[in-house]
Amino acid sequence: MLWFLTAILSTALAAQFVVQLQDKTALNAVLNSYALSSDQQGPEITDIFELGSFRAFTGDFSGPILQKLYNDPNVLAISRDGSLKLQEIVLQNNAPSHLVGLSSISPLSHQPFIYRSNGGNGVDVYLLDTGIDIKHPNLSKLNILRMADLTQSPVPQGTDPQGHGTAMAGIIASETFGVLKKCNLVDVRVADSNGDVKLSTILQALTLTQRHIEGTKRPSVVVIPLEVEDGNNPILTEAIASFDQSVPIIIPAGNNAQDALNFSPANVNPKPKNIIVVGSVDVNNNPTKFTNYGSNVDVFTVGEQITTLQSTDLDSQGLSNSLTRQVSGTSASSAITAGVIGYYMSLGLNSTQSINKVLQYSRCANTFAKHSTNTNECARLLQLQP
Repeated sequence: MLWFLTAILSTALAAQFVVQLQDKTALNAVLNSYALSSDQQGPEITDIFELGSFRAFTGDFSGPILQKLYNDPNVLAISRDGSLKLQEIVLQNNAPSHLVGLSSISPLSHQPFIYRSNGGNGVDVYLLDTGIDIKHPNLSKLNILRMADLTQSPVPQGTDPQGHGTAMAGIIASETFGVLKKCNLVDVRVADSNGDVKLSTILQALTLTQRHIEGTKRPSVVVIPLEVEDGNNPILTEAIASFDQSVPIIIPAGNNAQDALNFSPANVNPKPKNIIVVGSVDVNNNPTKFTNYGSNVDVFTVGEQITTLQSTDLDSQGLSNSLTRQVSGTSASSAITAGVIGYYMSLGLNSTQSINKVLQYSRCANTFAKHSTNTNECARLLQLQP
């Protein structure tokens, strides 16, 4: 398994980092395990902090040391030693409509996207997709980590020749189009350059992802923007239902204009408390023509003509000369929802509390009656409460 702290390592020689340990962790034991000096004589450690159970230290660390610290279960968080701003709530003016729709019931209202400036800090979002293009300038401020390329046709780390994963990463966390602008994105490549995914690859990805989350003990979100091509697959749904229930899993409802219970993995039933299934609406909050629906769909958000990032790897193939693209589908809706779930987790809520907050604050609209014999069917429209 390979891990690359791409955004951090690109500035590691010029930046200082603050490392926070798990509560009551023995500070000297951690420093000794890395042969770091805590007497402020050595070139690496510049200061240490002990406040009650709080333990942290600062220093200039090499790439290999940062990688080890990131994967150390004793480490709670790593941050650049950056400047603080006297600002808690950020207003992103002229935001794309899918972000406006999170702050206003009408995505066409031209209201700003409102969020806390620290939203996303300390949260890892695992994206099971086609890869993430780390060269894209709109992702330059993020920590993007390659966990594994599990396909039979691996590509160099930090590339995405298909483009779907980069588009989802843009919706989740990019500077302009992302919901969760300060999270760590974890690239788990499961789909090849044609967008094809094997069931066994997904199972391997889920196994490795759970194992790594158990090791890091950090707040984490898993996004699976995929759908079984031929409908139902009980093996996949059972595997997802068996995942650690302390970790939220975000799943698209599917794009078949049918009941989501007919398609895996959206048809997990009974559904564990950590799984949330997402359908899509247009900018007028009407159901898109393609979205799946039904009792297993928890929330709806925009999923049509969403502006996001285009992989720069498509330039080299002569397929694109643009940094942006538009995408439609419940995969995009699930990426938005993953950002909102991760946002609440970065504020200190656990998986269950974050999902409950999503359901609590999502607005109910009776716009999906034509998809059901129940004319009072309620669709929850996703909102973010900063």
